[in-house]
Amino acid sequence: MNNFLITLKMEFRGIFNLGKDPTQKAWGLFALNLIFSAIIYVVMVGGIYFVCKMILQGNIPMNYEYLAAATFISMVVQFVSATQQLVKVLYFDTDNELLIRFPLEGIELFLAKSVFVYINTLIISIVFTLPFYVFYGIFNDMGGFFYINSVTTAFMISFIPFFLASLISVPFMHLNNIIRNKFGLKLTLIILLIVIGFSLYMMLLRGVLEYYQTQEANMLFSEKTLMMLKTVAKGLVPASLFANVLYGEMIWQSILMIALLIAVLGLASMYLGARSYYPVLLKSIEKGREAFHKKTKNKPRSIFGTILYTELIAIFRSFNYSFQYLAMAIAAPVMVFFCNNLAVAVGDSSVGGAIIPGLTILVILIFDTIIVSFASTTISRTGENFYFTKIIPVSYRMQLLIKMVLYMIVAGGSNLISCLSTWIIFGGEKYGNYIGIIDVLGIFGISFFVIISLTAIAILSDMKSPTFETNSDGDLVQANKNVTGTMVLGIILSVLFGIFAMLFTYIPMGAWKAGINGVYIVLNTLSFVMAVVMVLVLFLNAEKRYEKIVP
Repeated sequence: MNNFLITLKMEFRGIFNLGKDPTQKAWGLFALNLIFSAIIYVVMVGGIYFVCKMILQGNIPMNYEYLAAATFISMVVQFVSATQQLVKVLYFDTDNELLIRFPLEGIELFLAKSVFVYINTLIISIVFTLPFYVFYGIFNDMGGFFYINSVTTAFMISFIPFFLASLISVPFMHLNNIIRNKFGLKLTLIILLIVIGFSLYMMLLRGVLEYYQTQEANMLFSEKTLMMLKTVAKGLVPASLFANVLYGEMIWQSILMIALLIAVLGLASMYLGARSYYPVLLKSIEKGREAFHKKTKNKPRSIFGTILYTELIAIFRSFNYSFQYLAMAIAAPVMVFFCNNLAVAVGDSSVGGAIIPGLTILVILIFDTIIVSFASTTISRTGENFYFTKIIPVSYRMQLLIKMVLYMIVAGGSNLISCLSTWIIFGGEKYGNYIGIIDVLGIFGISFFVIISLTAIAILSDMKSPTFETNSDGDLVQANKNVTGTMVLGIILSVLFGIFAMLFTYIPMGAWKAGINGVYIVLNTLSFVMAVVMVLVLFLNAEKRYEKIVP
């Protein structure tokens, strides 16, 4: 029991990242994360309010169906979160290799980590589910007992997605161990999930904004959709059982079925976890040490080409690296399309079309920031191999230039596809011919120079303060503070450029009414100057800075 409590305490201490004796800086970062999370939560609750209002104040009575659908959505969110956390905490936690060497039984380790994940699931259940129930109570003038019942229901709901996630995690890890080193397949699946999730989110957001403009629920929830929801809601088991309890229908029968379901799922997950956790964990660790076996021919290349090829291969040395390098770059064109489509849909045709160039600049630069932020770990990622960068007969400037070129290829290629697809889709008469070849060249030029600037800033920040935090496999397991700094700077720059472009699309720039073409001239000039300055700052004293780095 003592081992269980100690392990559980270690898990909780790890999530706050404060350490045993936290510094003032650590507390400051913790406070910033807390504030950011609160802002996100307020925005989420606001979105829930609008959805509740559309359904509960429509022409068709949807009280029971609303409760069933809201409960089902909450359970899905909890299930996805619990599955992700269980897999990460049980199998991919970096302390697992150390813990299995301690006099700690597998069942104790499994229970401690599972309880930690369940508490997280319970918190998600309460903060995500309760807003749905509270707004239901407000719109229907429910009494105090309903709100007490809501809290109890939110607590009971958390068991089912957690136990289901626990049952899924073991087969998932078996599958992961099979395809663990198939980065191409895993990356493709993850990118598809990101694109699908973002697409669904943007379509929902478009419907909410259209409803907010028209105050008519038929934009998002038509009568046909609501009637379909009424039919589907009663079949959303086990969510419908919790809806019965809140709605006051078949209360005791539903409570009995809920208790029976929780007991069966709980016993099954405990049995499977107790028997399979340790073997699967050991197999996962062993799989992580497997090497690729591929015969390759030696091909003569130039020094530049050799190191560039080495950097390219390094992208695929782990799923973590390949994801951060390529996932957002591949998904960005799709996301740019949906953002532009949303801008056009919520405004009239002239305003929506005219805003496309500026919005495209804003969105592309934001995704450039996400892509290039990984350059903030350029030095740190080398880990134990950092000393090889000092002994090979290649100057540091050449090595840094090659790293920059790779980012320019990845992010620049993504930008080119985004610009061309925007031109093809939004360049017709339907959108006022606001996107043409001049716009493509102007936007691509701005984004490309910003890529150079942000990459130079990111590498420079990591050169000044590398972390070299690696696990036993050589992967960087925790992004350093430079990533956050680059992200903040890039987002600020993106917003300023985007607002400037959107604003001066309508407002003439000084005495000469250049419009968007003037915007391209100004922003290309500014971004070019930034790129030149940052490249000079990075390379002028690169040799001295590099020599001072000591892992």
